[in-house]
Amino acid sequence: MVQGSAIQQGTLGNGKLVTLHKAISLVPTHPLALELVESGEFSSERIARPIVHLLRSHHLISDPTISRLVPSSDANELVTRVGYPYGSDPDWIAFVRGALKAYPQPASGSLENSSPTVVVVSSGPHWHFNHFAHVAAEDADDAMLAGYEGMVNNVVSSLPNDANLHVVVHATNPVADACSADASQRPSTSSTHEPNFIPAPLRYNYHLFPLYDGLWRAAIERYGTRATRVEMLDDGHMMGKRLEAKKGPAKGDCLHFCIPALYETSRILMQHIL
Repeated sequence: MVQGSAIQQGTLGNGKLVTLHKAISLVPTHPLALELVESGEFSSERIARPIVHLLRSHHLISDPTISRLVPSSDANELVTRVGYPYGSDPDWIAFVRGALKAYPQPASGSLENSSPTVVVVSSGPHWHFNHFAHVAAEDADDAMLAGYEGMVNNVVSSLPNDANLHVVVHATNPVADACSADASQRPSTSSTHEPNFIPAPLRYNYHLFPLYDGLWRAAIERYGTRATRVEMLDDGHMMGKRLEAKKGPAKGDCLHFCIPALYETSRILMQHIL
């Protein structure tokens, strides 16, 4: 019933080709799509437009903003991203603004006209110091937390104030206990910035994930009641009860769950929120 198409692709620093913007649409000739049109709740024009856009914005903010918000360990250098071509990530907030302007919706009427634009955001696991140049290992925790807090505040303050916009922040994926580590194990010098010399839990800042989620909760609470609805799918604690469903240290991956497993649970919770 659905079909996908790549709108924008890019190449990471390791040469890997990734899809930065993908659209998913209904197949207009599918019987279920035709049934939606015949019901009068959706127009054929709406059926022809994508129903989902996936924008791969690794850190949710632009490169210049990263350089401004993430503290550098080198007084003579600004922080830059490692492995990401400069300016490669889509400007997702600009895309949302454009979509709201291009397709304004009345406050009531058919399902097509009364359904809000829903935006789901998440970025926690990509905020680890090996993604940033000029952040030393011994400064990593403070730099990542300062940068992440700045990112969260930047995102929340940049959201369009629109009654047709519903933003859901998805909590950061919890990490399996077998991959946990005390921050005291962190190397004492920046000479060990090479990933192979740093244990994975510290290399990827796993221990900061709960703090990242706390920054989102605080920002959403400060955001208060506005036209745009902003809330959090805070399933991290629940997902943390099923860490045996992770791929695990034997496969060198303590972050991602096996598929489909718990991702289906998150989907059900998301439907409940909406």
